Amino acid sequence: MKKKYIALVCACAAALSLNTAAFAQTYTAASVSGNRVEVNLSSDYGRAQYTIYLMKPGGELPTDEKGISTAFDKIESIDASSDISGAFTRHTVNFLFAEGAPYGVYKAIIGGGELDGKIIDITYANPLEEQTAVTEINSASALAIGAVLSKYQDKVWSLDMDKAIYQANKSEVETNTAAILGGSATNAQDVAEAFEKACMLSEIKNCADADIYTKLFLYEEYLGVTYSADVKNKDAALADVFAHLKKTETMTTPKELEDVLRASEAVAKVNAANRDNVIDVIKEYNDILKIDLEGKFKTVDAYQMAKGIIAGRTYMTPQAIVNKFNALVTELSKPKTENVVGGGGGTTVKRNDANSNGSFLPTTGGVNSDLVSSLDRNSRFNDLGNALWAVSYIEYMAENNIMNGDGNGQFRPDDTITRAEFIKVLISALNLENVEVQNPVWFEDVPDDAWYAEYVKVGSGLGITNGTAPTTFAPMQQVSRQDAAVMIVNAVKAAGLRLHPEEKEIAFSDSENISGYAKEAVLELVNADVISGYEDGTFLPQNALLRSETAKLVYTMLSGLKD
Repeated sequence: MKKKYIALVCACAAALSLNTAAFAQTYTAASVSGNRVEVNLSSDYGRAQYTIYLMKPGGELPTDEKGISTAFDKIESIDASSDISGAFTRHTVNFLFAEGAPYGVYKAIIGGGELDGKIIDITYANPLEEQTAVTEINSASALAIGAVLSKYQDKVWSLDMDKAIYQANKSEVETNTAAILGGSATNAQDVAEAFEKACMLSEIKNCADADIYTKLFLYEEYLGVTYSADVKNKDAALADVFAHLKKTETMTTPKELEDVLRASEAVAKVNAANRDNVIDVIKEYNDILKIDLEGKFKTVDAYQMAKGIIAGRTYMTPQAIVNKFNALVTELSKPKTENVVGGGGGTTVKRNDANSNGSFLPTTGGVNSDLVSSLDRNSRFNDLGNALWAVSYIEYMAENNIMNGDGNGQFRPDDTITRAEFIKVLISALNLENVEVQNPVWFEDVPDDAWYAEYVKVGSGLGITNGTAPTTFAPMQQVSRQDAAVMIVNAVKAAGLRLHPEEKEIAFSDSENISGYAKEAVLELVNADVISGYEDGTFLPQNALLRSETAKLVYTMLSGLKD
């Protein structure tokens, strides 16, 4: 009987469906508010025309074409002939029950496209009974809501309780329904819509990985979710992470679905980020990650943080990123010098290396020239256009973790360098981080938790640098070119190394401007070809040292070192 009836009511609509996909996804549902009915249909079938028939309560399915006119109260059509195959399109039909229409269960039959006579039950409820049911549903717990849904099924609402997803995941769907309603349903329509959304969420959560985007797009409009560009573009990496997260994360409401999608996007973006932008990606998605970007994080080296985060990927959960981030902050904020010995007795340098036998043995006598020659052709920084002369030096510094960029792909070659930054560069270049020092100088303006505190401690303890006053270091003050020369010479000596100077004289046209305390250091670096001055013959000793100049100075220093 049913098959014969379906063939009659759907023949015309099916005949109008042209050139459409063979295995389309179609969703149909109806909801009632008072005497107003809304029928929804969504499909990626493409060019089709759907016909909706509404049969009276207690009506009999017609056995022939003549019976159609007496069996139905309402006939509506949906023109989907302009739909694009493969793209989900939603269509909505609204109508009113006629005045005096009997309460009860109506049947809407939809045909066309790939619908072979889809039947939807629509309950037109008595308002008093509806209010009673809504009151009960609002007071029901997640565990008890299923009983209330069943109690008023086909009396106040007609829920598709035969859905495979509901039959397979009743507890999950009922929990979702309760969460979506939140005890605030106002009518049967709210309940029906919550149940449908609950089923959709359960279907997305339990679908095969290959069907993730199909389900997301099929239910997008009904769930009222907002998808990012990466979701809309069906990003494969995002889908892989989502497939993992949806198994463990809570998705009881559309908002929670959005949160899991954004979490998936955050993880995918961190996995795809490079050393220059990974910190920015974490900041962008910190509404999901909720990482503490204050406190100790501000004291650590951003380059080392970025390098650590991208090492050993791939992440599959936001928590894995948080754990790695926090572990790096803890590690990088540890004092660079352990077992600092107090008391009098002068400076002691002891390398914390079991293979060093107490002596400091850095690589000397030059740098990897093959590496340097390739670096300026593969620059990691995008702001070196005005400092092409320094590209090789800058890249060598970055490659060896001596100097870093700002995390945004820029080195800022024309920025000046501070006293704190310069002492860190020297200590890193000469591998002095892990030495023990006696009698380090403590400065009032160097907080213990500052990222540069241990570098200043080592630098002052080894005699590389002094303060600007007995109790102040002025860490943020710019380094002058002559002070940089003094610090370089002191650092080389502290490392137990030496440069190989020739016998030259200072020939700068502004030699008289070099302060007395710096003349010997400048002369030594000139003789060792570490310093050459400017093309106009000046040295400009009082000028602030630039980051690009720092890279060259340290590079040429390392090139001239001897045991």
